[in-house]
Amino acid sequence: MQGKLQFDWLGDQKRTLTRGYHLCAICWTKQTQAARAGSVYECEEYLSMLDYDDPEIRRYLERIGYDKWSRAYASRNRYSVMMSNNAESLNAVVVTAREYPICKLIEFIVGTMQKWFCDRREAAAANESRLSAHFESQLILSQANAAVMQ
Repeated sequence: MQGKLQFDWLGDQKRTLTRGYHLCAICWTKQTQAARAGSVYECEEYLSMLDYDDPEIRRYLERIGYDKWSRAYASRNRYSVMMSNNAESLNAVVVTAREYPICKLIEFIVGTMQKWFCDRREAAAANESRLSAHFESQLILSQANAAVMQ
């Protein structure tokens, strides 16, 4: 979703907010870096650089809502993985295994990744709905509320 929103933003704003292709490419790079920033401070640094190029861009992004396109402002971790950096997620798991010889370390990483994928595949196979468990419960609640409406 974030990538699509960034692409739509580029297409919409290319004509209206920027004063040429070069500036548009620069703004696109800064907005992408702001979206991928791991902390609010880092995101704000890139947004202040965008303000220098064109203040309208930041106003547009504020109207959308930072939580919709920025990892730093997201309300929760997505997919139970740290959003700031996939390498950080793996590093957090591999802390004890770093002492192993390189071959054992690689085996540990491969085994960990296989377990993650297997767990997610089993959870997906056990799901009888096309929706995730979170949205399935929201749908059931909405149906119950609709049943008692007059």
